[in-house]
Amino acid sequence: MSLYFPEYQARRLNVSERDECTFEWIWTHPEFDQWECSTTSSLLWLQGKPASGKSTLMKYLRTDLDSKYSCIRNPSKPVVVDFFYSDRGGTVQRGHEWMLRSLLYQMLSEVRELWECYQVEFENFKRRQDGRWQLSSLMQIFAVLKTHCKLHRTVYVLVDAMDESDVSRREEIMKQLCKVCDSKESPLVLKIIVASRPVPRIESVFKKCITIKLEDQTTEDIRCFISKGTKRISDILEVDPRETRILGQMMIERSRSVFLWVKLVLDELEDMAHDGCTPTDMEAMLETLPPELDNLYTRIQAKIERQRVSHYRIVETVQILQWVAYAGRPLSLLELTEAHAVLACDSLDISLAMLEKNRAPNSNQAKRMLWTKCGGFLEIKNDLVQFIHQSVREFLFKQPETSTLHLSERESVIHIAFTCLRYLSFVDKEMSHGTHTGGLEFLKSYQPRLIKYAAYDFQTPNTATSFTSYGDNPLFGDLEQARAGFSRLVSSLIQTAIHFDRPNDIELLLRSEIRFNESDVDAVMTFLILKSKHHHCFVACEGYSYIIKCLVNSGKWSFKDILGLAVFEGHEAGVKHLLQYAPGEDVSLALHTAAEQGHWAIIETVLKYGFEERHHIAYGVSHEFMSSLRITLVDAALGGYEAIVRLFVY
Repeated sequence: MSLYFPEYQARRLNVSERDECTFEWIWTHPEFDQWECSTTSSLLWLQGKPASGKSTLMKYLRTDLDSKYSCIRNPSKPVVVDFFYSDRGGTVQRGHEWMLRSLLYQMLSEVRELWECYQVEFENFKRRQDGRWQLSSLMQIFAVLKTHCKLHRTVYVLVDAMDESDVSRREEIMKQLCKVCDSKESPLVLKIIVASRPVPRIESVFKKCITIKLEDQTTEDIRCFISKGTKRISDILEVDPRETRILGQMMIERSRSVFLWVKLVLDELEDMAHDGCTPTDMEAMLETLPPELDNLYTRIQAKIERQRVSHYRIVETVQILQWVAYAGRPLSLLELTEAHAVLACDSLDISLAMLEKNRAPNSNQAKRMLWTKCGGFLEIKNDLVQFIHQSVREFLFKQPETSTLHLSERESVIHIAFTCLRYLSFVDKEMSHGTHTGGLEFLKSYQPRLIKYAAYDFQTPNTATSFTSYGDNPLFGDLEQARAGFSRLVSSLIQTAIHFDRPNDIELLLRSEIRFNESDVDAVMTFLILKSKHHHCFVACEGYSYIIKCLVNSGKWSFKDILGLAVFEGHEAGVKHLLQYAPGEDVSLALHTAAEQGHWAIIETVLKYGFEERHHIAYGVSHEFMSSLRITLVDAALGGYEAIVRLFVY
């Protein structure tokens, strides 16, 4: 699917759920009611200070609107789509093209009648050699859907954290959202909500829109949130809840409608309760607490500094924060703890014994290590390590050079690059040592968790593929050479595996997230196809996206054969993955093959996940194929496969 990308809902899934008693006021708010009851397209700007609950409210709106309309059987029922920007999530979660791809993907998934408006740009996209969507094309599609669609339908569009999006062309995107709402004549009604901080440039665009200022509405939400927190504290202390009531009153006075401030303070109070402190002790602590987030972060910073017993320990904390701030993409818990293990090695030349000694033995220990070294600055969501809030990132970036937690961009990037270089040298040494089998056994037994980032994903800010524009530091040239050397080593392992007829070795390399160059891809696919269908299907069903992309882009291999084989063998997971890249005609053939083989689960997968191609089928395939499809759908209906029929008919 050309619009689909795996991270299209990643940020929303990481946003905390609302507390049960909070944000219910939104449904009766006059401005919200005016926006929702309007019979024409309209835009609501939800503005709020940092950490005031904007994203949590947006997630609540998405969930509740979904629940409200999911039980309606009418095929013309409203549709809800969203995108949550995040500056902490890397390029995919900041870029406007990704936002539009996400919205269009969700809209076209739910409303197949919109396909006709989208089809022209989709055909242009398929002819484009680079296989990438242009922002201008996506904006054109979004505008065309509104102005040319003859469909009477309401679509709720929720866009969160506009202030965390790419600054370049942000104003153009916001004006486009306003413009589609100004087109009053279209039967397609867009109900758009944009949430952001009150940034001046955003405010200048949305100043005439319906507006809700979040901190003016959340006093009771804060009160409810605090009440539940102080109840937990009284339970820990085993005292009457009335004895902790004063704590709640003090927090309400100081919170200034910032949920994150309340959460951090409640966490500290709970720690005090577990340590045996009394409510009086807690009152004394609250008296010293600053009301602003930045001042609270300064307090957390001071606490970290007090806990560190040496300069070396402070350096460890700074290095971890450098990785989270400048890695370019969120790192998994395993990746970050592997990087920490490298940092903890005293010698420049890392040994396997040193790394295993410094590695956290399990995920719980790794989480405790991060908490001990970085206090409340970090959190782990869906196994990814990130700052607890964008405001933490901004606080650290503002630290002066004299601060112990000063994060210089240049020093941070050089530090990360040097760690990657050390790691690649270590992996190269271990994989080159001894026999071909020994190198593969290292991959199997040790599982180098940082190899994907070090060998492929690290790049300096504002550069696409090389480090030459970042400066004259020879380190980056050394890293380029190390990456090239690692690529040659991988090619050698591949050629040896092919020469000695070892398909299992190829599978091991694929599972290790090691990427192949173009010649390696050709050699591997030739080998696997000649060996057996089992290994050919392995490539598809393991979801090895890199090699699939290489196959599609090279034009030397038929994607139809790979997808067709996965369909023929009934590999549902592989088909689902391959549909991300399949052109429409190949999906048509896949559906036909699945029907012939009676693979009902595969048919359902094709219809569900190949939505763009499903509409391509409806508009552009032969009469013979459609006749065959009708027979298949009749058989599905007679066989009781209602879900399959519903996917295509509706």
